[in-house]
Amino acid sequence: MKRSDLALMIAVAGLWLGSATPGLADGSQPPASNAAASSAPSPATPPPASNSVAAPATAAQTPPAPPAASAPPAASQSVVLYIAPEITKRKWSNASVLFRPIFLADDNLNNVGETMHQRLSALITSLSPSATVVDSPQAGGGARLYIVPTVKRLDQISGMFAWDDLQYVIELEWRVTDASGAVVLLETVKGEAKGKFGTSFTAAANAQRYEDEMLDKAMADSAALLKPVVAAAPVQASAPTTLNAPS
Repeated sequence: MKRSDLALMIAVAGLWLGSATPGLADGSQPPASNAAASSAPSPATPPPASNSVAAPATAAQTPPAPPAASAPPAASQSVVLYIAPEITKRKWSNASVLFRPIFLADDNLNNVGETMHQRLSALITSLSPSATVVDSPQAGGGARLYIVPTVKRLDQISGMFAWDDLQYVIELEWRVTDASGAVVLLETVKGEAKGKFGTSFTAAANAQRYEDEMLDKAMADSAALLKPVVAAAPVQASAPTTLNAPS
């Protein structure tokens, strides 16, 4: 066999072998089978995110403290007496002591309003020991009984001479309402006293005696008028209370 023929046969054999194993000709690995691919471990898949949000920790709730107890207002009393400041300020003479009548030189006698305040307070607290005395109309709202005296007339009629008459007159209106504001009593009483004016030495004592007699009569008639009404109100055990009484 010729050398050329042998070379040709070797070349043909090489071509045939190259076409039978194409993957080996370029040195690459044959493709893996589907079974191998499916058996290969897959990368871990992260779990789906959750839409729920964790609730924040809540501190233990402390119940609110109950409100502190306060003292009951005057209106909670069964009986409230309202004495208007205009009554307490009343005087027989507004002149200075140098220009007053001689029998009114004493301030205790001239300041008849303060005397009336004391007499009115004593009257109501004698009928209802738990009564409250106030000098503001708002302080008595809602009381079981709300008592308001009004001085309709207060006169001192004097002469010029010792033998002339000295006369004292008071007309006192009583208005009583219940807790709803309904009027349960509206009446007027009158107190009057009269005597001789007296001399410069006796005029002051006479004036004091007549004033006392006038108020005694008015308070006695007022007590008879108010007692049945006040007696119907419940009596409380608390001590009498006076708010803003005159000093």
